[in-house]
Amino acid sequence: MGRRRKRRKIIKKAVRIPVLFQCPNCGSHTLSVTFRREDSGRKAIISCSRCGLYYEYNNVPSIYQSVDVYNKFIDLFEEGKISVEFKPVIGAGEEISGEEIVEELEELGEEIGEERDEE
Repeated sequence: MGRRRKRRKIIKKAVRIPVLFQCPNCGSHTLSVTFRREDSGRKAIISCSRCGLYYEYNNVPSIYQSVDVYNKFIDLFEEGKISVEFKPVIGAGEEISGEEIVEELEELGEEIGEERDEE
């Protein structure tokens, strides 16, 4: 006689809402959507950390999530109904050598040492 077969457990993966989206300008997956509460209502800020694309979407309905705002933004961007800003990205285009980093760390170490001596 054989052993009784065990029943397989079915594991369902939860669908997660993405945090980063594809930028329509540069094509990289660095576009983020953040929400802010203001007196006039809820505001969504859409920004790309690579090309500096920036757009503020005002009066966002409370049921909208980041995916909904992204899809609405893409629709408006593709139709040309909105004008976006391009803010400079911090650290983009600048390459820092290892020597410059060491020099900055040494300067910080000296400043911290001076502060400790004063205490």
